[in-house]
Amino acid sequence: MDDLFRYLQETLGDGYRLEREITGGGMSRLFLAADTSLDRQVVIKVLPPDFSSALSAARFKREIDLTAHLQHPHILPVLAAGAKDGLMYYVMPFIAGESLRHKLEYEKILPVVEACRLLREVADALAYAHEQGVVHRDLKPENILLQGNHAILADFGIAGALMAAQGGTGEHKANEERLTGTGMSVGTPGYMAPEQLVGEREIDGRADIYSLGMVAYEMLSGTRPFAQLTGAALLVARLTESPEALDAVRPDVPPDLSEAIMKALAKDAEDRFRWATEFHDAIEASTPTRASRGITARASTPTASIATPAPAPASTNVLKNPKAKMWRWAAVASVVTVVAAVSGWFVRARIAGPAFTPNRVAIAPFAATDPGLREVWREGLVDVLSRNLDGMGPLHTVSPTIVLRRWPKDARADTAGARELGRSTGAQYVVYGNLDPTGTDSVRLKVHVFDLVSGAVRNLRERRDAATRMTVMTDSITVALLRELGQAGRIGELRGTSLGASTLEALKAFLQGEHYYRRSAWDTAFALYKQAIEIDTAFALALRRAGQIRSWIKSASDSISRDYRLRAGALNTRLAPRDSLLTVADSLNAALWPLYVSQDTAYDSHVRRLFATLQTTRDRYREDPETWEALVDAHYH
Repeated sequence: MDDLFRYLQETLGDGYRLEREITGGGMSRLFLAADTSLDRQVVIKVLPPDFSSALSAARFKREIDLTAHLQHPHILPVLAAGAKDGLMYYVMPFIAGESLRHKLEYEKILPVVEACRLLREVADALAYAHEQGVVHRDLKPENILLQGNHAILADFGIAGALMAAQGGTGEHKANEERLTGTGMSVGTPGYMAPEQLVGEREIDGRADIYSLGMVAYEMLSGTRPFAQLTGAALLVARLTESPEALDAVRPDVPPDLSEAIMKALAKDAEDRFRWATEFHDAIEASTPTRASRGITARASTPTASIATPAPAPASTNVLKNPKAKMWRWAAVASVVTVVAAVSGWFVRARIAGPAFTPNRVAIAPFAATDPGLREVWREGLVDVLSRNLDGMGPLHTVSPTIVLRRWPKDARADTAGARELGRSTGAQYVVYGNLDPTGTDSVRLKVHVFDLVSGAVRNLRERRDAATRMTVMTDSITVALLRELGQAGRIGELRGTSLGASTLEALKAFLQGEHYYRRSAWDTAFALYKQAIEIDTAFALALRRAGQIRSWIKSASDSISRDYRLRAGALNTRLAPRDSLLTVADSLNAALWPLYVSQDTAYDSHVRRLFATLQTTRDRYREDPETWEALVDAHYH
């Protein structure tokens, strides 16, 4: 018997008799107990200490009281709650059945009819709760309990109480930063709506609709969307990519049902069902009258007749007037495929306007027939020229990651390929060309600029030089591009093709590392970044990348990772604007851990600086995947 068990029993007194601890509480701890006054079994959930320290007892009780008034056949009620000396808990009825998570572990995929019944019941529960002004915020299979073939939605209490703690001002603002800094986020990332993932405060019932859509997808396909991804790649894909249509994954799912679930999974809350009742009705209308072919039907109890609440009025406190979402990125009308180590992201711009953004430049992969040149410079020139031109006057370059994911493997470096890349990235200008050997140790570089507006192609003067002078040649190309793009006055600000590296060999190692980094080959990328650092110990970009990967492989608190990132921050000079901002953010992140451990008063100001830096980066580079990765990562670490 541990100390918490004894202390909890003392706190509960004679009203409840603890029997044993049970599993399945996540970070919280669950205890099976007997309600001595009514002779029934209950479950007592105790919040983890890190959460309890950020909540006042009065605020916790106020939020739990709100959820305790929810009375619905498919909602597990809160029977009681308490807080004493930092110990916060609430009491729920004991459900003898299993959770949906347990059911999915052994059944994997549910029959369509059964899945639809469970979805209708949960949607009905959500509709009722939303009408009462309560949003669940942490809907997942673990919180859907099954009793007598019916769904019961649990855990309305904890997420609402924690969000209340995060939503205040003054002392609650500091608590919010503590929770954010220690990774104590409200909700489960695998089921969170995009607006929750990026830390939006105005969360309404449509976030629950998205989470229920994720549960629906898993019940019917056997897996969550993007389940093959992990870490930052998963979070960014969740923010930007649309899952494969459910009826394409499982053909016996009716098209109307698939369409309803995909609508629930829309990235923008405005594109989802406005009310849970609408989702409920769409599921009901598309439920097949018999079991789906190929799946054995299971006997089920008829769904209880429950009156569906009418849609809440527009003035309800659950559905606010949504502010502009952070992923309505720059005025681009096209769909942009953009993720590292993922099959693609689909970024949809919501702002009406032209199919291009003035002064946006995309650098296409260069054609290179020689294997040695192709290995380093096909993508390397995208990295180098993009960084050189970005921020030169009004010029803004498309992220190399976006370009390389939008550039088909069989695309040619010609006008047609440039036109398609411009259309898909919203770039006004596309730079493309060829890099070929002209002898044993020399190369020829041909560069063209395609203007999406006029349709004109401008051919830059051909460059020839020794292969060992690639940086000189690309500096010359950068100067020529600035002239062609009307920015000759910015030539004096040119940062240089070396990207901060002191030697060509260090730069080549870094560029090869970027190639593997974009493909999530972390070990190979890390080895190449270390090679670049060994050649040039003051190479800020290589130091930053090495620190990033080391923090993912080890942990964010790893001393070597933090040293890499802090050194990068100290060497942050003459970098491209995006690289500079992200390097500042990484160095601030690296400085947080020792401040948190020592409870240093500087911790809160560092957190504010970190998020201010990332929000500035996000505002300037709304389509950039790495910026979103960094922002999401900061919210959880």
